[in-house]
Amino acid sequence: MTLTKRHALALAVALAAPCAARAASEAMSASAASSFQAAAFGTGTRAFRPLGASGAPQAVRMSAMLDTWDEFLRDHTGVVGEEGVQALAPTLAADLDLSALLNKQLKTSLRFNMGGKTVWCGGLFDRNQTAYLSVLIDGEAPRYYDVKGIYKHEEKLKIGAKTYKLWLSANIFSKLKSEIVFTNLDDENDETRFNLKKMLASVTAAGALVPFTGQPYRVFYTDGLRANQADPNARLFTFVMTDPNGDLHVYLIPVELVPSDRIAVFKMFADRAVGLTRQGETLKIYENP
Repeated sequence: MTLTKRHALALAVALAAPCAARAASEAMSASAASSFQAAAFGTGTRAFRPLGASGAPQAVRMSAMLDTWDEFLRDHTGVVGEEGVQALAPTLAADLDLSALLNKQLKTSLRFNMGGKTVWCGGLFDRNQTAYLSVLIDGEAPRYYDVKGIYKHEEKLKIGAKTYKLWLSANIFSKLKSEIVFTNLDDENDETRFNLKKMLASVTAAGALVPFTGQPYRVFYTDGLRANQADPNARLFTFVMTDPNGDLHVYLIPVELVPSDRIAVFKMFADRAVGLTRQGETLKIYENP
């Protein structure tokens, strides 16, 4: 099924009662991207004044920018419910070591030196389909920041001997060119920045590559989040696939929906069935269940 606005309330219920979940994600379509771009110029309370083609200043309202970004991700990410139990002889596509896969997305290619410390930036979704930036400082527990939240409210974090301001610089012309920025409060020349497109690409590349049903998926096994803190009791399997048109598809499956005594069937891209079962610390993925 397609996850629509009508299912928003039902989704909350489904997470409390997993067997009732029946939501799946939509594709990131060109029309959706166009809608996002148009919505970025809507009315609101936060404004700036760029120059128009004539050189004269023009007012552009931006308060809805990150609200729309958040809605965009929610519209194209789904919590997938079990479709049934396998009846045919399935084909094993992969055995994944969950202990090695757990929170692998915390260490991406976005690796920096800040305050004399090595810092990795990554990301994940929670069960409410909220997108988070993860910040892993070498030797410390990871920290998580709601992407929309750091646009509305700057955060301060201590990294080594320095204190940095963490914020999001929104690009009204292209959502994915909006930048996550770390600025040293004592030295504005000490700044690290990367855009959301690079963040999504780096996080996606960190997943385990598993081809099945004719498509290359990246698979993740992550802690859940509660009040911006890691919650091992709410872990998720996340499947990410980029189709031939470059559109991103994200499927979220709460771990409790994956049984150990049978193969549970889920629908992913193009409504194709995928079988999942968990045997100890191994996730088995089946085609043609």
